[in-house]
Amino acid sequence: MHTYTCKENPMRAAVFTEYGPPSVVTVTNYPIPSPAKNEVRVKVATTAVTAADSRIRAANFPKGFGMLARLIFGIRAPRRTVLGAVFAGVVDAVGAEVTDFAVGDRVCGMTGAKFGAFSGAPVSAETSRAMPNTDRQWPRFGVNLSVKTWSSSR
Repeated sequence: MHTYTCKENPMRAAVFTEYGPPSVVTVTNYPIPSPAKNEVRVKVATTAVTAADSRIRAANFPKGFGMLARLIFGIRAPRRTVLGAVFAGVVDAVGAEVTDFAVGDRVCGMTGAKFGAFSGAPVSAETSRAMPNTDRQWPRFGVNLSVKTWSSSR
């Protein structure tokens, strides 16, 4: 479980605390995560709602995967309350062991099973799942590239 700390001005995030239709999602203040030693924190500029986000929010899993998915994502309620697996944004904090990224770098990538990209800013992402984002890609193409790369690697 990731430890979160709340600063004076918490971020805004799309949060869901129960499974269901889109109406279960509310926008609320949420604690700002601190990056772990091998993570970067990204102020999100763009994100995308993927099929995975919709399925998890609705607990609409493929036949035969319902019980396994509930064990992974939460039996009665979601374990991770902020969905969103892809993002493009600007690094605003780095962990102590991060060497490939610096504050101010434009990046796009995925949060993986940690989710959290449906927050105004910031989101933690493992450095192995973030990639530099050039001016030509910035920012919408970066999210699209992340979704396509992630989908094709599965």
